[in-house]
Amino acid sequence: MSDNSSNSANSTKSVSKFSREEINEFIEKNWDAYMEDLRSLVAIDSVEDMKTAGPGAPFGKGPKEALDKSLEIAAKLGFETKDEEGYVGLCDYAPKEAAGTPADNGVPVDSETTIAIMGHVDIVPVGQGWDTNPFEVVEQKGYLFGRGVIDDKGPFLASLYAGKFFIERGINLPYLLRYIVGSNEETEMGDATYYAEHHPQPTFLLTPDGDFPVSAGEKGIFALQFVAKGMAGKKLEKIEAGTASNVIPKISVAYVKADMEDLPPHQDIEIEDLGDGRAKITATGIPGHAAFPEKALSPSRLLFDYLHANHLYDEDQKDFIHLGRRIQESAYGEPLGIDASDDVFEPLTVVGGLLYQDGDDLVQDVNIRFPKSTSPQKIQEQLQKIADKYHMELVPGEPADVYYIGADSDPVQALHACFTEFSGEEVPIGTMAGGTYARDFDRGVAFGPSTPWKRFPSFVGDEHSTNEGVPIERLKFVMGIYIAAIQRLMDLTY
Repeated sequence: MSDNSSNSANSTKSVSKFSREEINEFIEKNWDAYMEDLRSLVAIDSVEDMKTAGPGAPFGKGPKEALDKSLEIAAKLGFETKDEEGYVGLCDYAPKEAAGTPADNGVPVDSETTIAIMGHVDIVPVGQGWDTNPFEVVEQKGYLFGRGVIDDKGPFLASLYAGKFFIERGINLPYLLRYIVGSNEETEMGDATYYAEHHPQPTFLLTPDGDFPVSAGEKGIFALQFVAKGMAGKKLEKIEAGTASNVIPKISVAYVKADMEDLPPHQDIEIEDLGDGRAKITATGIPGHAAFPEKALSPSRLLFDYLHANHLYDEDQKDFIHLGRRIQESAYGEPLGIDASDDVFEPLTVVGGLLYQDGDDLVQDVNIRFPKSTSPQKIQEQLQKIADKYHMELVPGEPADVYYIGADSDPVQALHACFTEFSGEEVPIGTMAGGTYARDFDRGVAFGPSTPWKRFPSFVGDEHSTNEGVPIERLKFVMGIYIAAIQRLMDLTY
């Protein structure tokens, strides 16, 4: 941190310090405009849709529409904007003086140094069971509801407005402030790959798509599928749960050949008579993000237990049922022999939230978040033994390795100090289980908006879940803290 951090809190031209009153005044002045922009973004169904993909829209119509809307908003706020073939959008606020001259905080201008903020405007599928329209921002009891209000349209838009704070004051920053609008974070992160292939690495990057106080590392991510070949269409006709690997769904459904009198009632299980000796069995759980299974209740666990207890499968489908129960038995991998922990990350987690029929096959997906004490190779080797035991095929996806930047670098320390000062809370630098853009860059961290040590009321859903919601005050808080964070990062010498 430069010596200029002691500049007057009342200065409107100093990057180093702004009073909370000045920041709060800015937030209240811009809140109605922010909400109007948030509504316009949430109204866009920006789930990846490769059926509508094409030149200029590599991830489909919805993500491209959300990208266009974001660039429109950014241009209105005063940024120089550019659409890069529909992969990412760039929103820049560049230094106004020549290199080497002092910026408003005394740090020499260096336009080659880039402080980047990358968020995403694509979303996961909305799923089932919402109490409100997921594509409409609804305010209730001090919360906003809608798909993307916390992951990640709401926080990214708040960070963009934080940039406006500097633009409208005409502050000469020492470094390029660049916002990167992503549109493929929830699936393959092809947007981050595109950026890395076409631009130099940012000097430092933060993403408003993780946890406070600051996440200095992220678990590895590995999705695999167990495939029961030729097992569909029997007594257990088919089974369905989830819309994406990284989502714990609210419901799981099985279609079985059975008479109603053979299906006893059960809490959290709904049974529908389809006629002709067929029934639909629906289990209801608590939805959530696959990275945080402790916050959710898998409906598939309830469903597999019910199917097993009432023998609703043919003998040759037994392995599929038994493996499903084994996967659902624990979120930490012990029944599968893949449990792991270390001194930096929380223990490995495994979620089997996605179930589906693929032709004549039944498929069970597992989404694994692993610490540095294990590896995709070890996990795959062990799961192959499990697959062999249950006479199933194992299909591994492409793993994302563990990412760890560490806690000692100046930018990480600056962000941590920023959170401590701005929030008044003493929370240590941490790591997280979710995957963010940070792992795709040389020097990146996730910085908010979530606070894992605080829980929402039961009627408010987390990221990726039904009834996704966020406190209004949280979004105001993140807009303010991103102003302070930009200021602190601009004070550093890189």
